[in-house]
Amino acid sequence: MRYLMIFRSATEADVTPSQEEIDAMGAFMSEMGERGYLLAADGVLSSASGLKIRRSGEDFELIDGPFTEAKEVIAGFAVVDVPDRTVAIDIAKRFMVLGGDGEIEVREMHPEPAFPPRA
Repeated sequence: MRYLMIFRSATEADVTPSQEEIDAMGAFMSEMGERGYLLAADGVLSSASGLKIRRSGEDFELIDGPFTEAKEVIAGFAVVDVPDRTVAIDIAKRFMVLGGDGEIEVREMHPEPAFPPRA
């Protein structure tokens, strides 16, 4: 199952990440690539089939779609191909531990890519 994950930061980030933060995120992204989870961008289904994961300190909150307004700044995104929604949620939580407070909207994508990978 492919999912688009949109990370919205709780605040505008004017501070450059430390080398340790860059290294930790790089290691995480490398791991996701080695597992074959990390993909490219594509079309998504409506937000009615999505959910948001909100983190504040050690607490996580799951919010089912649809979503009508987004006031937070989109700080980044990932497209993953995982066995199920539970794995997508676990990856999103791991990212948020590195990325900081905010929320990730998780949206299931169409089963087949609109533009297949180039050979």
